[in-house]
Amino acid sequence: MKDSKFFSIKELSSYIGIKPKTIYSWLGKSVIPHYRIQGLIRFKVQEIDNWLKSCHKREDDLISKKNNRLEDDFPSATIQPTDDGKPGLKLASRKEVAYGNL
Repeated sequence: MKDSKFFSIKELSSYIGIKPKTIYSWLGKSVIPHYRIQGLIRFKVQEIDNWLKSCHKREDDLISKKNNRLEDDFPSATIQPTDDGKPGLKLASRKEVAYGNL
């Protein structure tokens, strides 16, 4: 039964290709689902698989987050056509920002 299979840290390390040291760090931060059984740390395979799926980022989510960070970092930026007709990012000058000429 796959649901009842547990990994040790060494087995999990091999399964997901992460160094044991990183897994210990995640344990300290409660990032990864785990069990402590009389001092032994174990990971349920099904829970690890579900956790890994939840860590997967879709490309359009990443692009959206990147654009939001750009807007936060550069509130005076506008998207305008460039010389070749493609959309580009234009940053307002300090003078434009100061006088509200955006």
